[in-house]
Amino acid sequence: MQERGRHYFPAVDLAHFTLEAKAQVEQEIARDFSAAFTGIKQLPEGAKLGVYLAYVYYRKLFNRIRRRSPQDLRQGRIKVANTEKLALLVLSYLKYSFNWW
Repeated sequence: MQERGRHYFPAVDLAHFTLEAKAQVEQEIARDFSAAFTGIKQLPEGAKLGVYLAYVYYRKLFNRIRRRSPQDLRQGRIKVANTEKLALLVLSYLKYSFNWW
């Protein structure tokens, strides 16, 4: 979580990152995602697809993080494979194009 000098949760003591602390961080992130989706729909047409794609990608990453234990998160980076990114791109484009989102 501090890979490459980044610290994503400044208010969290990573040495004592418990399941309860993780759940609290996840709740905050889930609220942010909910608000972000509402905001995306209000963006100008020229910006919606790109921002929506980023939203979908980070939502996928967040879901992977949710399935990991606090100890697993300290072990290394959580990633989305390139093939999955391509699938997310196609699916996001279709959902956006047909207004299925």
